[in-house]
Amino acid sequence: MRVLHAMAMVVSVAAEEDDTVLLQAQHVSRSRSEPLSESDNCVSSYFNSCEKGTWNGRKCCYPSHYTCDESVMESSCKDIWTGFVCCTSGTPSCRNAEGAAIMDTNMEDCTNKDFQVWAEGTQDVLDAKAEDVSQMKVDGLKQDWKGSCIAHITGIAGKQSCSEWCEGHGLQCVMAMDDASTEQQNQLRAWMPAGESSQCSVGNQYWQDRLHACDKEMNSQICACEKTSCLNPEGVPIMDPNMEDCTNKNFHVWPEGTEDVLDAKADDLTQMKMNAMKQNWKGSCIAHITGTAGKQSCSEWCEGHGLQCVMAMDDASTEQQNQLRAWMPAGESSQCSVGNQYWQDRLHGCDKEMNSQICACDKTSLDVAAGLVSMNSKCHYSRDGISDERQFRLEGQATLEDCKARCLETSGCKFYSWTGTGKYAHVCMGCSGVKKSSEHEGFSLHALHQADLDSVSPVA
Repeated sequence: MRVLHAMAMVVSVAAEEDDTVLLQAQHVSRSRSEPLSESDNCVSSYFNSCEKGTWNGRKCCYPSHYTCDESVMESSCKDIWTGFVCCTSGTPSCRNAEGAAIMDTNMEDCTNKDFQVWAEGTQDVLDAKAEDVSQMKVDGLKQDWKGSCIAHITGIAGKQSCSEWCEGHGLQCVMAMDDASTEQQNQLRAWMPAGESSQCSVGNQYWQDRLHACDKEMNSQICACEKTSCLNPEGVPIMDPNMEDCTNKNFHVWPEGTEDVLDAKADDLTQMKMNAMKQNWKGSCIAHITGTAGKQSCSEWCEGHGLQCVMAMDDASTEQQNQLRAWMPAGESSQCSVGNQYWQDRLHGCDKEMNSQICACDKTSLDVAAGLVSMNSKCHYSRDGISDERQFRLEGQATLEDCKARCLETSGCKFYSWTGTGKYAHVCMGCSGVKKSSEHEGFSLHALHQADLDSVSPVA
């Protein structure tokens, strides 16, 4: 009996100890599981791996400026490894065409980081000291780097070009440079504090201004990518290997009258943005295009991407383009260049087929929202003066919006017609009414106000 009583007391004490441990565990769990906001950034994690986050009893929850990526392996994680995913502090600067952060395990976002710049002439890293390596932001580098995303990339299966990497994320490459040597990168990692690492580093190629072409394939390099301005109607970047997006680039304008490029100097060329050019260029996408299989018109190219051509001009001559490439710094090239046709205002029709030319495209607005009355119609003109509703006829109106503006400026104008193609490209007409209209292929007839559109009966 005494033995049974003793055993019962032991069991009771053990049960009390278990309850105490359970209560302590629950207390610890409660103390670490404060409710978070509705925008919780919670991921699977071991309790001891929940660094810089808040443990909620099951997961580790990080502030919104942390990005967690399940595709990054522990060996590639440059910040916090939870045991399941890699979480990185900071808002990524490298974003794809849709605005989503680029989470590529073979790249490092250098856009807002300090670049490690090795001292000029460094050959043997064993003779170098950590103090000899300068730290500077991208905007402090002497090459005047451009781009919304500056990244160090490493080829996955062999060599890769910056063009391939940028275009793989819906961007376009604008600059490229070799990174620091393998020996320099290894030494840099040895010098950096425990837990820190960076491949945003350059050496002699920086001091020698050795930028290279975006298409150059390398095992690793520094790439500068930018969003393309040329988008299709769905907002998707146009990634055509036979075009160069000139919309926001400097145009290289050859001096007036240049015939022999051998007599010209690089200093003679003028660089200007599209909005400074004297033809008053319009369009959401200004592109230099090259025909893939023979000649091509701007209308064909623009329409092939769901856009409409609004302006077209011949580019600089082949000799001028070749000389321009020879003058440009290593690694840079551009075909956004014009010559005598610019000075002579030699715009041509969008339907003109050429081996290469400059095309201005815009989103088509020939719909009800733009007050469309009818297609292939224009303001009626009566030679006998009876029922003459046409008020003006203007040439050189680059876009439908320009034509609409002319109608707004004209007293009594309620309708306007315009075409961007054919023999009468960029002709605009305004009229006070559309009791009658004239058929003319390529023109579209529009109402200035919704009330005018609502009042229109099917036109004759």
